[in-house]
Amino acid sequence: VGSVVNPGVYTYKEGDTVLDALLRAGGFTEFASRNSTKLVRETDGKTQTFRVRMKDVMEDGEMDKNMEITPGDMIIVPESFF
Repeated sequence: VGSVVNPGVYTYKEGDTVLDALLRAGGFTEFASRNSTKLVRETDGKTQTFRVRMKDVMEDGEMDKNMEITPGDMIIVPESFF
């Protein structure tokens, strides 16, 4: 959802990460706030939101920040304000 080239619903594959899902959606638009990417997960009726610093993952190689996703997760990429 948000500032990706092809927002939509995609099929989960075991072992997928946030980066995998974003690449499947065509990557970021030019207006994306990459370090404000959010992973929203519902577990046992509780919603958790994680900030995923994708700019750090993609540009700086900080792969430890690239979270694994689970079925039903939603990834939100907001637009940058500047």
